Amino acid sequence: MKYKYLLAGVGFMALMSSCEFTDISPKDSLTDKSYWGKAEDLKLYANNLYTMFPGPDYNLDSQSDDCVSTTANATLFDDVTVPGSGGGWSWGNIRICNFFLNRYHTAVGSESEINRYVAEVRFFRALDYFSKVKSFGDVLGMKAI
Repeated sequence: MKYKYLLAGVGFMALMSSCEFTDISPKDSLTDKSYWGKAEDLKLYANNLYTMFPGPDYNLDSQSDDCVSTTANATLFDDVTVPGSGGGWSWGNIRICNFFLNRYHTAVGSESEINRYVAEVRFFRALDYFSKVKSFGDVLGMKAI
């Protein structure tokens, strides 16, 4: 009988002591709680958004007023059709920006430094919305998938 109580007590102590080891955060990876702590984390997150800029291309200036093209511009002659699928209907970049904007409040640092990265992320979100408006028209009234 004493053996059962002793075994149950040892088992209970083992279970209670294991809680201490399972409630710690991992040291080899980032978690949502551990990442948003300082302004440097915000900087690293915002730097990743610079990949949204298109690479250099001679054709990027074909719709401006200082470039003469050999073909008629569909935008100037109101001959643009809204694509039925694809064509930039991806909301991943806007979700990435919104993820940042929902979590930056926990960062510690000077307000001016934090506001700099918030402004960068808002710029990239607006840039992606602008490209969608150019392709599809009014997308702000539509529900994102």
